[in-house]
Amino acid sequence: MRAADPVASDPLRREVSVSGAGTTQADVVVVGSGPAGLAIARATAAAGLRTRVVTPCPEARWQRSFGAWLDEIDALPEARAVAQTWAGPVVHTDPLSRHEIFRRYARFDVEALQSLMLRRARLVGVDFHHGMVAQIIHQDDRSAVQLRSGQVLQARVVVDASGGRSPFVRFSGRQSVAWQTAYGLRARVRWHPWPRGEMVFMDFRSLPGDLAGRRPTFLYAMPLSATEVFVEETSLVARPALPIRELRSRLQARLDHMGLHLLEVLEEERCTIAMGGSLPDEEQRLVAFGSAANMVHPASGYMLSRVLQTAPAVADAIKTGLSQGGAKLAARAAWREIWSRPARRKYDLYRFGMETLCSLDADRTRALFDTFFRLPDDAWQGFLSDGLSPDGVAKTMLSVFSEAAPALRWRLLEAGLGRSGITAIRSAAGI
Repeated sequence: MRAADPVASDPLRREVSVSGAGTTQADVVVVGSGPAGLAIARATAAAGLRTRVVTPCPEARWQRSFGAWLDEIDALPEARAVAQTWAGPVVHTDPLSRHEIFRRYARFDVEALQSLMLRRARLVGVDFHHGMVAQIIHQDDRSAVQLRSGQVLQARVVVDASGGRSPFVRFSGRQSVAWQTAYGLRARVRWHPWPRGEMVFMDFRSLPGDLAGRRPTFLYAMPLSATEVFVEETSLVARPALPIRELRSRLQARLDHMGLHLLEVLEEERCTIAMGGSLPDEEQRLVAFGSAANMVHPASGYMLSRVLQTAPAVADAIKTGLSQGGAKLAARAAWREIWSRPARRKYDLYRFGMETLCSLDADRTRALFDTFFRLPDDAWQGFLSDGLSPDGVAKTMLSVFSEAAPALRWRLLEAGLGRSGITAIRSAAGI
């Protein structure tokens, strides 16, 4: 459950001063030093705003891998941290269905990406302050970020980029989140079955002994060399979350079924991502960015490309707001940039797609994706990349419905009559 925004309504919190001894000042304080935090911090500093990042340790190694479609990031400086690309991602929905995706997919070197983003932030003057935030208080044209150490950092705008479970961000509704979970391994192998240039984007094929009604998972596999692979079993979205131990067991069963023996495990990855839920309240003074602002794509779990692409425009909105009307106007301008009306319409549609996926068993999920990847390339590519207009998203969803087999179409119709379906219909109509 999302916690409420701890604003200055509490008289104990009003005792924290936003000026005087023990405070340091900045135009923008960013909470968090993950990809979203570093992206927005660098962007605000590059826009000429004094920017400080608050984080326990900026060099603490990021603990998850990152992938993206190359055409989304190849014009960005962060593309220099791409370690490897594949020209031929494939999707398997059943033993007889193989969809080849003619779109190059990229894997980041996480250590190189983090180092690059830290270096670029420091080059434009971003200051890093070690600490953990205890509370954030907004008064007039200033805000106070109190650290657990007792020190107070003063800023005109505070941006929370600390992740998807921040207690400081206020949300506008009570929609339940769902969860993407994954368990992966980077390992040495004697051989693997994937030809050069091919990686597995999704493999939903069932395994011997699978029970009817099982919740769907898929294999995501990257051959890193002839003798090294990254393999991951993923639950795309579920409520409640599929446990990591179940994904680990299923990954092992899948590898055993393939005859793929791991000689040495080099790295282990566990991943849990909150998806869907309510959008942030755009009237709050605190600005959130990244997963703290629910910017995770609610139908795919991807976010990195969006934060890298969006950060400069959000920074410009903050700068313009500060120059024209102060901190309140800057926060409103930032929220309008992050969650414009078209973006909110798309989010409602994507969230309906997410809720539908949560309701499907493995067999229906395979049927849905088999239909989805049979659509024209620009339809499914735009859907997964958040590159379509709201009308384009609605058209793609209607195409899946019209092309689906009768049994699946009936299940999709049932989902459309639910609360998220009605909201999606209103969004598609622009109501």
